[in-house]
Amino acid sequence: MIPLLSFIPKEASLTSTFFIVSLDLIMILYVLKVRKKPHKLASRSIKFTLFLCLLHYLFCMFEGDYFSYKDIVEDSGFTSLVLYDARTFHVELPYVAIINFVHNDYFLFRVIVWGGSMLLLCLTAKNLQLDKSTFVFYLAIYLAPFTSTSRVALALAVGFMGFSLIVKPFKIKYLSYVIGGLLCISSIWLHRSAPFLLLIYPLSLIKFDKKKIILLAILVPVSVLVISTGLVDYIFSLDTSAEDSVIDAQVAQEYLESDVTFSSRGPGELIRLFLSYLSYLLVLVVMIRLIWKGEYNSIPGHIQKYCNATLLIIIAAFVFLLMPGANTYKTFERLIGFAIVPAAFCLSYLLKNNIEIKWLNMANLAILGWVIYGLIYTLYLDIVS
Repeated sequence: MIPLLSFIPKEASLTSTFFIVSLDLIMILYVLKVRKKPHKLASRSIKFTLFLCLLHYLFCMFEGDYFSYKDIVEDSGFTSLVLYDARTFHVELPYVAIINFVHNDYFLFRVIVWGGSMLLLCLTAKNLQLDKSTFVFYLAIYLAPFTSTSRVALALAVGFMGFSLIVKPFKIKYLSYVIGGLLCISSIWLHRSAPFLLLIYPLSLIKFDKKKIILLAILVPVSVLVISTGLVDYIFSLDTSAEDSVIDAQVAQEYLESDVTFSSRGPGELIRLFLSYLSYLLVLVVMIRLIWKGEYNSIPGHIQKYCNATLLIIIAAFVFLLMPGANTYKTFERLIGFAIVPAAFCLSYLLKNNIEIKWLNMANLAILGWVIYGLIYTLYLDIVS
């Protein structure tokens, strides 16, 4: 095993991109048969797929969340968390502690942050009693490709692990609720956008039916009006130098002032975005159909809560996209990505039980198209750059 790992790239480069693209395509081909009945992989195949997923999480080198502040941390000389002003660099303190602990070793940083994320995702699936084969399928085609580049992955993994202990508590229920609640709350220190999920968790506990879906449809334009006239003005009124707020005012304002828009993307990027939005919309259709047709009642309560979270995140993200008066496209992109984690758990249960299989297969095809196109397009960009 060690000789094999010595050949794996340990820094962002064309070689590392080629390695990850090749690894992902092998991983996807290996689990594709799970789409068809009986949705089963042999035990050895499950273990091998988990190994491939782990390689992806550990070696998906990306010049973003780590390299963007590693040099600044080094140059500043701040190795004490007491002296470190996180808002100066817009970096959460836990990651500063990890960087110092691993002495700026990017691979070890990935082991803790993204290796830890995968471990928590697997523990959450186990707690939710999901079928191993179908969970591994979505881990390979959905979670690993889209939760292995940004540090928000750890915040999502911690938060939804905590949420699972609330909706599917262990024997000592009150202790499970306390631990789950603490994990949900602690996730806000792992990424500045995580407070959004603190609104989603309690709303996800509501039992949805036709009336509530109609109410949600009515609330969308109302929410667009309220948020565009209230929340945006509030964010722009915040003191960007304040250090006692959960919301990073400067980052929030930069998001709203970003010049990143749908129309600013090139043709290749537009195809990728189309496939991603199609995936989210088809997942949303699956969730709405479940509720509208009454099939929700046949699904375990804890799975319903994850379906609710998926539904609410996607709708909330599109609310921000529709807001006038400010450029909220970047905010929309950030929020809608949160739906991937709860969606993977829901889709895993639905696939195993052949629920809404027609629409589910369409969503799976859209996700596969998004992933495969994204891998090839990323490799192309690295080659021509």
